[in-house]
Amino acid sequence: MSQADFIISNQIFPLTRAEISASLQALASSNSGATEPVTTYAHQLWYDTATDFLKMRNAANDGWYTLGYFDVGTGFWELRSNIWQASSASGITIKNAAGSILLSISASGVITGFAASGSKATPLEADGVVIVDTAASNIIKRVTWANIKATLKTYFDTLYAVYATTTTNGPVELATTAEGETGTDTARVPAVDVVKAMVTTHTPPTIAGMSYGDIGSYIFGIVETTGFTGGAIFAGADIRPAALGAVLTTLADDTRSAGTASALWSGSGALSGTWQAMGGSEADGASQRTRATLFLRVT
Repeated sequence: MSQADFIISNQIFPLTRAEISASLQALASSNSGATEPVTTYAHQLWYDTATDFLKMRNAANDGWYTLGYFDVGTGFWELRSNIWQASSASGITIKNAAGSILLSISASGVITGFAASGSKATPLEADGVVIVDTAASNIIKRVTWANIKATLKTYFDTLYAVYATTTTNGPVELATTAEGETGTDTARVPAVDVVKAMVTTHTPPTIAGMSYGDIGSYIFGIVETTGFTGGAIFAGADIRPAALGAVLTTLADDTRSAGTASALWSGSGALSGTWQAMGGSEADGASQRTRATLFLRVT
C-alpha cells in the first residue's frame, strides 16, 4: 500500500525524487491503505484495504463515494450504487462469462431474457414472481406464489359460489356416507364421492321393470276438489285410482251392447308419495266435485 500528500517541497534533489516516487506509487496503487489519506483532494481515488472498497472523494472534499467492492478471495468485483444509468439509448445488457446475454433492459424499461431461464413445473409457496408495482412508482418487486394464490382465491370467490371452507362441513351441511346413500337426511348435501358412486352404480328403472305406484309411474285417478291447474301437486292419500267406461245393456240373446251413458269408476287403496297433475280442471263455482286426470308420481 502507498499513500502520499502529493506535495513536492523545494529541497535537495534526492528528497525531491523520493517525494515524486512516493506520489507516483500512491497514484499507481489508488492511494491504498487501511485508513484514508491524511491529505485528500476532490475526486481522489482511495482503495480501502480494511474493507476492500474502492472509493472516490466527493467534489466538496468532505466525504467519499463507494464505487465498488473487490472480493480478493474470488477475484470478483461488485458494483456498489443506488442508481445504474445506461450511457446510451440502447439500455443496459447483462452478460455471463461467455459473453451470452442474460438480461436486457431497454430504454423504455422492457425487460427481456427470462425465456432463457430454467423452468419449474410446480412452484412452492415461497417461490416468487417478479412484478412491476404501479403503486410504488413502477419499481420491480417480488410476489410469493402463496400470495398469488390467496389473491386469486379472494377474487374468484366474488364470482363463483364457495364450495369449500376451513369449517368441518363447509358452507352447507354435508351428509354422512350412510345418509347420502339412503337419503335419510334431506336437509344435507351428499359428498361428491357419494354422489359419484350412486350415479355409477345406480341402474335407472325401465318401463318393463316399473311397478304400480313407483316414482315415475302414471295413474289415472280422481280427486275431490273445486278445481286445479296442470302441474298441481297432490298427496297420494288424496287420489283414488279410477277407470273410465260405459254402461252396457244386456240383450235378449244374452249379448251386450254399449249403452248411451258413460261411467267413472274409482278403486280403493291409498297411494303413497307425492303426485303431479298432468291435466287441469277449471273451477266452475260449485263446491268440491269429483275431477279426473292423469297423475305422475314425483316423490
